[in-house]
Amino acid sequence: MGILPSSCNKVLNYIKDFVKTNNSEVNIVKAYKPYRVTGVDLTLEEAFTRLIGVKGEISWKSFKPKDFVDRPEIIMVQIDMKTNRSDSKPEKLLIQYLVNKNSKSVEFYAAEKNGKPIEKVMVDLSIIGTQFPL
Repeated sequence: MGILPSSCNKVLNYIKDFVKTNNSEVNIVKAYKPYRVTGVDLTLEEAFTRLIGVKGEISWKSFKPKDFVDRPEIIMVQIDMKTNRSDSKPEKLLIQYLVNKNSKSVEFYAAEKNGKPIEKVMVDLSIIGTQFPL
């Protein structure tokens, strides 16, 4: 009857780990500046905020990716965006980054536009501000 104590502890530990990673790893990705060498000195948070427009929406979340269950230091940060710019039609964007909790390093993982995969170069070009919007 009810949940066993060991199961409770596992669930509580999972929730504690989620809350911890949900803050620190998301903040690492928000502060990441991948384009400094190009002269674009924006954090990802600043770049994505500009990309979505004034009326756009953005949400950040972190979770343990199933492809890296054997690597406890790896966390996935996912950014979900809805663009709502006056110069283009609304679009849904999803971008994922891997974060190594130990080294604090960030690496692009995957991206989608309206549910279809897109290449990293399209994300890069949009953030850098070229004529090729996502």
